[in-house]
Amino acid sequence: MLQDRGDEQETLRISSRGTSLHLELRNATGPVHRRLEAALDLQSRELSLERYRRVLAAFHGFYAPLEARFRRFGPVTPPLGFALPQRARLLALDLVALGAQAADSHCDDLPEIATTAELAGRLYVLEGAALGGQVLARTVARRWQLTPGTGAAFFFGDGPAATRRRWALVLDWLERVACSGAGAGEAVAAATATFVALEHWVAAQGATR
Repeated sequence: MLQDRGDEQETLRISSRGTSLHLELRNATGPVHRRLEAALDLQSRELSLERYRRVLAAFHGFYAPLEARFRRFGPVTPPLGFALPQRARLLALDLVALGAQAADSHCDDLPEIATTAELAGRLYVLEGAALGGQVLARTVARRWQLTPGTGAAFFFGDGPAATRRRWALVLDWLERVACSGAGAGEAVAAATATFVALEHWVAAQGATR
């Protein structure tokens, strides 16, 4: 979710091909996004392995129900051009590798997705987090020598190159969503609500600093 200078420059290069919808999403959600990052503070030198486990468990309780809502939405118009995210399973694998279990409780502050605009807003949050997660993958690799097989599968994801390629596909889809006439305000509201729900959820699960 956080990016260092090099990744930020690369993201901006890719984002320059983005859309007015993408830029509106980024600008509108910036304050709550930064607030969430500060609360998690995942690059802090004081981050313990125990809190890292709590973060993964809290994320699993959020990603699992949200991804289920993605799958229940039905046919996506315009078509995505990439697979819906399935990162809850990576979180479950990480928790097992770290000797923990996924919590039984799931975030219930996630209404069903009713429109393509809402889908766009929520996907923007998860796909942007995957892009920023590449930085965090390097952080946990340095700190605890974690690999995708030993507790860092979620942040590593598809790896830097494939993650950037996927982000470019996401930006292309956002452009097609904007051209289809989907409401930008509706997408922004969905993205903001997703960030806020995650912010409240991780705090309730004791995963913040």
